Amino acid sequence: MPQFGVTLVPADPQSSWTRLNRGLYAALGGGITLLVVGLVAHVAHQPFLFPSLGPTAFVIYFASTSRQAAPRNVVCGQMIGLGSGVVSVVLLGLWGVPVDLTSIGFHRLAAALLALSLTFILMSWLGVEHAPAGATTLIVALGVVNTPWGILAMAVAVLCTVGIAIVLNRMFRMPYPRWAPRETTVSSL
Repeated sequence: MPQFGVTLVPADPQSSWTRLNRGLYAALGGGITLLVVGLVAHVAHQPFLFPSLGPTAFVIYFASTSRQAAPRNVVCGQMIGLGSGVVSVVLLGLWGVPVDLTSIGFHRLAAALLALSLTFILMSWLGVEHAPAGATTLIVALGVVNTPWGILAMAVAVLCTVGIAIVLNRMFRMPYPRWAPRETTVSSL
């Protein structure tokens, strides 16, 4: 059966690529991903493009075989981050309260600490570690995004990011799991 796509890299980029080549591929993949998500954000006027998608794209394209890059870990980790942020803000009565990042009050600080703690505990317990989800939960807990549509847009952006990553990694014949990470080590970036 013929293989379609462009082969720019060897099958094992982690050991045979130079750092420059891995960086170039990460820049290309991350750039394409953030361009698409950013265009959707522009058209929809919703926060589809948010800061923690940058490190997510880096992990996906620079270390595509790592546990943190696996689609399951990206999706579940980011959803845990979003959910933990929402839960903490609601529990502390901050949902919809205007944000002032120059003056973080006790309640906002408590929301951030609760959200980050919940995110770390749940990701670890469920085995879906994805470090950028820590930034996602802070975006919500600090009130940067504080509407249901904004939270939904962030969730959809994560799904789009993973979908684009699957397509690009397959197209460039990069090793990338279909869903769950290949079991190697517990703590590999």
